[in-house]
Amino acid sequence: EMQRGEDKSCPPFPVVVPPPQQVSSSSNHITISAEWTIIADEQKHPSAVGVLTKALALAGLKLEVRPPAAASPMAGNSIVLGVPTAEPAVLAIVAATGNVTALMSPLPVGNVESYAINVTTRAVVLLGAGDAGVFYAAQTLSQMLSPATLRLPECTVRDWPDSPLRGFRLWAAPISLENLSWVESFLDNMSAVKLNFGPLSSNAFYTAPFNVSSTPAGKAADTAFLASVKSAFDKAFVEMVPDLGFGSITNHNIAGLFPDIAEGLWIQDEPFVVGTDTNAEASFGDPTADSLLLAPVA
Repeated sequence: EMQRGEDKSCPPFPVVVPPPQQVSSSSNHITISAEWTIIADEQKHPSAVGVLTKALALAGLKLEVRPPAAASPMAGNSIVLGVPTAEPAVLAIVAATGNVTALMSPLPVGNVESYAINVTTRAVVLLGAGDAGVFYAAQTLSQMLSPATLRLPECTVRDWPDSPLRGFRLWAAPISLENLSWVESFLDNMSAVKLNFGPLSSNAFYTAPFNVSSTPAGKAADTAFLASVKSAFDKAFVEMVPDLGFGSITNHNIAGLFPDIAEGLWIQDEPFVVGTDTNAEASFGDPTADSLLLAPVA
């Protein structure tokens, strides 16, 4: 089946979900081997490097990761990734392998989730308009790689989202949400298909220490727990959104601890204020407790 935007004169392209916006491939292939290296700023792009490392490990391959500043501008047999507009070393390396402007110019201006991939005999280049774009480029390349052969078609891929919000509401049982490895695994599945939006609810938020009368020790544990969950969402480039249909416990714990959490893709920087909504608490048996009511500023 043809990928969206694929040149129909080209041979079949590996199945990628969701299909990239533009694909142009040839009948030639390259093979990733142990002599290859990954050139990336691992501190800046840990999630993207992690996706590639995991995909290569399925074939029993572990590649050295080298920072762009330590790489030769003529680097060959390399997987190079980064944001060229923000990383001069990456730009210098990639410029030696092809025309960066021609590769990136078709991408929508200002969309940090957009990316381009160029596979040649010299190198595999993954460029993002932002850190999220680099991450999604790595996700696409991991789907293109065959674990059995580690072959890639020589190709150019450009992709960007049709919608800024892609996701679904997540209801997590306490036993699941308190298991961080489960949360990370779930987020891995979401990010693999480039979902970026996750309204989050859980009964865990209505049990000790998740309540407004919790002890100081309980509140400290609460804060640490939510911080670890929020960090897992951030690493997967999924925005954790508090479920505002529920009461003060969820709202105070999530939105209260992370005041910027409702100011990302979900709200698009629209200013919000904190108020009191007693009606929302009635069904939870505590109509006097304050809840976090987010409402646009007039």
